[in-house]
Amino acid sequence: MVLRGIAPLIRVFGKARIWGAPGMWEIHGVVFRHGPFFVQVNRTKIDLEFMARVCTYLNFAGNTMEAFEFYREVFGGDFIGGIARFSDIPLSGDDPPFPDGTEDMIMHIELPILGGHILMGTDAPESMGFHLRDGNKVHIQLEPDSEEETRRIFGKLSEGGTVTMELQVMFWNALYGTCTDRYGIQWMVNHPLH
Repeated sequence: MVLRGIAPLIRVFGKARIWGAPGMWEIHGVVFRHGPFFVQVNRTKIDLEFMARVCTYLNFAGNTMEAFEFYREVFGGDFIGGIARFSDIPLSGDDPPFPDGTEDMIMHIELPILGGHILMGTDAPESMGFHLRDGNKVHIQLEPDSEEETRRIFGKLSEGGTVTMELQVMFWNALYGTCTDRYGIQWMVNHPLH
């Protein structure tokens, strides 16, 4: 969705506050791939206020698209921000090619369900090192609204647990890491960088 034509709102109301759903937005030529956020418009500037969110992340053994079509049938709505496939990952010259048959698998998909909650998913094929079993197919994804809060939450969750991926800047321009807490619950922490 593209937010244009905000100027008439400013002329009529002096200021406006617009809620942006997660996904890809363009505001005055700047593209934002994350959300949700509020756009605060006043006479002199536009401020983006990113909102923290919690999402449930599901892993599938190659049938993510089928599962998410089913969930879309159940909950309605549309996928947020399109569908990312493994072939969308930018590879450097040193990276090995994707295993045969994985290029078109789902790397990331999002669907809003009830109460603003977002269901996310990915294909997790064994040929890429994943070993799915009951108990490791679900992660809780947190999207804190600041880098400081991201580091604090990740540090606390991993205390006494296991860091499975250190916090690091990823190619989708976010600070991201994963861990399993001391109780065996799997967490993904993702903070969009702007």
